Amino acid sequence: MMKLEKNYYKNKKDRCFILGTGISLNDVDLNLLKDDITIGVNQICIATIPNFTVVSDNECLLKNEHMIFNDETKKNSNFVFLSNGGGVDLPQRFYTENSKILKCVEEIPYFIDDDFNIVSNTGGSVVQDLAIPLACWLGFKEINLLGCDGGFRHFFQPDGTDGNVLGLERKHGIKRPRQRWDLVTKELEKRNIHLYNCSSTNALNGVKYKKLT
Repeated sequence: MMKLEKNYYKNKKDRCFILGTGISLNDVDLNLLKDDITIGVNQICIATIPNFTVVSDNECLLKNEHMIFNDETKKNSNFVFLSNGGGVDLPQRFYTENSKILKCVEEIPYFIDDDFNIVSNTGGSVVQDLAIPLACWLGFKEINLLGCDGGFRHFFQPDGTDGNVLGLERKHGIKRPRQRWDLVTKELEKRNIHLYNCSSTNALNGVKYKKLT
C-alpha cells in the first residue's frame, strides 16, 4: 500500500492523477493509469479504487460509507478525511492507521498548508480543497486532473437524479460557484508544481489542458 507521508514521492514519481467524479470520467480508460499514482474523491470507488481516497464532506462520507470505507477499499487505499467536514464531526471509526485526519477552516482566499494539517473550505470543490494539497504534500511536481468537469453531475448518475444535484443546478447553474482556479494555480506556482486538466470537457478556466497519454 502507498504511504501517507510528506514528500514520500519526491524523486520517486513526478506525476499523479486526481480523479474527480464528473461525467467525463466515463470517457476515460482507467487502465491507462495502472502505473500511476491516483488520488480519488468521494464515490470514485464505484469506478476504481485509487491509491488515496479523499472526502471533505462528512455527510457524504457517512451516507456512502458502505462503498467508500469498506473492507476492500481499506485494504487497497489510504484515506484523508476532515475532523469537521461539512460541519459534521468525524466518528472515531474513521481514525485508522491508513487514514490522515485534518481540520478545515473557513478561509478565503484559497491556501495550501505545506504541513497538511489544515485545509481551506472554499466551497469550490473537494479537488481544490483537499486532493490538490494532498498531492503537494506527497511530493508530486505534476498534478493531472481527470473527471473534473466543474459541475455537479457525476459519472455514476449522469442524469443528475442522485442527491440534490438538480436542486443545486437550479440554484447555481450547471457550474459550481466559487471555483477559483487562478488562486489554486498561484499557490502551485509558488511551489513549482504544474497543474493540467486532462478531462475531455476541458471546462476549468485557468487550467492548462493536456491530453491523457
